[in-house]
Amino acid sequence: AVSVTSTGAITAGTITTNGGVSTGVGRAAGGVTLNSGTVLTTGAINALGSAAFGGSTLAGGAGGVVGLTGTTRIDLGGNIDTTGGLGDPAPGTANQGAGGAVTVNSAAKLLASRTITTGPTAGNITFSGTTDGSTDFLENLTLTAGTGTVTLTGIVGGVKKLGDIQIVSDAGLTTTNAVTAKSFTETAGTGTTSLNAITTTGAADTVGGAVSVTSTGAITAGTITTN
Repeated sequence: AVSVTSTGAITAGTITTNGGVSTGVGRAAGGVTLNSGTVLTTGAINALGSAAFGGSTLAGGAGGVVGLTGTTRIDLGGNIDTTGGLGDPAPGTANQGAGGAVTVNSAAKLLASRTITTGPTAGNITFSGTTDGSTDFLENLTLTAGTGTVTLTGIVGGVKKLGDIQIVSDAGLTTTNAVTAKSFTETAGTGTTSLNAITTTGAADTVGGAVSVTSTGAITAGTITTN
């Protein structure tokens, strides 16, 4: 596991805590906790569980839990992957390890387009604060939670509008406050989807972007504006 705490700023490079090679059950990845008293700047975070040993008929290892805190804000400078390891026998998806939950505890800024994935199994993705881009309509945010949930608690795109927001998979999607982006897509929801205001109004002289929401569960949507 990796745990870094400072009352000052933290700038992290790539962090990898993947589970090691297994001779039986897949090995769990280590967790990652970064806690800054001012600005936290992250690099890529890889906390993947390892695959079960071939012929073992056992489960893959769990992905590592990731918790990020920056009292001033979090600058997301890398992608995050906490996918669980494949089980045995092949293809290994029936007993794949759970993905590690990813929690962004503070206001977040995308330094470039970012992907966060917990894989096809359990592993919630939570943004507890506001989420902004660096340049209006440029930075995309792609989230894959598998059978976990996606929760965007704070205002999204309130200061700098996001590019394309895509929720690839989830077992529940909640946006508590207004979301402003180039486009908004939920591709394969399997739980309840609850959306506050969604706005994809285009930049000057450009048409508004698409809003596409697909889920097998109940959908509740507030105002949607695409002009």
